[in-house]
Amino acid sequence: MMGIASTNSESEKFRILQAEVVRQSIAPSWEGAKREWYLVHIYEEPGGTCVCTHPNITKRCVIRNRENGIELVVGNTCVGHFDEDDGTKASSAFESLVNLREDPMSKKPNQALLDLGLKFNVITTKSFTFASGLLRKKKPTIKQLQWRQDINHALLAAFSQHLP
Repeated sequence: MMGIASTNSESEKFRILQAEVVRQSIAPSWEGAKREWYLVHIYEEPGGTCVCTHPNITKRCVIRNRENGIELVVGNTCVGHFDEDDGTKASSAFESLVNLREDPMSKKPNQALLDLGLKFNVITTKSFTFASGLLRKKKPTIKQLQWRQDINHALLAAFSQHLP
């Protein structure tokens, strides 16, 4: 019985998400409206509410409408309804942020976090290429570790807050 109630609640939240996105879009239907939106930022901050009305979200994704410039904050589950790749990357990037926060000196950012860092201009192409190559390296030099730590701190700073 619990599973049915949960499914109904999820279906209702999805209908609320669809209605609000269509209301904020140019296109008159969900299929057209969802293509107007793209991911522009992710960040962690407790106590938020997704557009679908899901309460107490921490992992937030900012999406922007390419037709009218409106921005909405959705949770990391709902962002996958717009672009499955963005949803997958956001979820993976949030996992990497948790690991980096535990130990920014020795942990490595994952490829999804690096991809979003580059996409959102948090890190340079040079830093992206360096850090991506370092993911496979077992014993980085002291200089390489220092550069990776700088990259980790930049990623943590950018994705731990909502940027305007």
